[in-house]
Amino acid sequence: MIDLLEPILSRYFPVALVDPSTRTVATFVAWALVALVLLLLLRTVRVLGWRSETELDDILASELRWPLISVTFFAAVRDALRPWLAPGPAQPFYSVLARIAVVGLIVAAVWLVYRFGRGVLLRVAEQWASRSETPVDDLVVPIVRTLFAPFLVGIGGILVLEVVGLPVESIALIVGGASFVLAFALRSTLEDLFSGISLLVDTPFTYGDVLQ
Repeated sequence: MIDLLEPILSRYFPVALVDPSTRTVATFVAWALVALVLLLLLRTVRVLGWRSETELDDILASELRWPLISVTFFAAVRDALRPWLAPGPAQPFYSVLARIAVVGLIVAAVWLVYRFGRGVLLRVAEQWASRSETPVDDLVVPIVRTLFAPFLVGIGGILVLEVVGLPVESIALIVGGASFVLAFALRSTLEDLFSGISLLVDTPFTYGDVLQ
């Protein structure tokens, strides 16, 4: 963040920005302004939502407020630690802090996507499915809602493992092998499951039909 503002700030504080402590304080101030702008935008969306007939804008403001604050906080911490990552005796300590900040940023980003997807997108999809006459969306939306959180947790877990330094390739290989064995063991159950889904999607018969 401070790198974007450095061409402007260097005109007025050319010497101060060289000091890591000053750059850290300036970085926190810049990110605090970003957080303030985001909160004002969410507040504006919520005020406008009081005048609208839909509750989507109010839900958007309430669902995203704390995740956005968390993302901004961890991004500020990670950005503020950059001047201290230069080679030196304290560099390993600040590197650990930077990794912790990145892990927190990943968790906050996953939380943000989860709140936006589950609280906004899936709610809109459910409202659309309730007005639609096709049974496909009534089947797809619950499946997406069920798998949405585990999918995000899996993606976030892979990113966290990569930041921590664990061998992601080996873990992925083990998980893939275990999934193959589990799918082979549950083959008949999975066949019945997908057959049922196929019947619901294709709808070869409806309520009241006589099967011979």
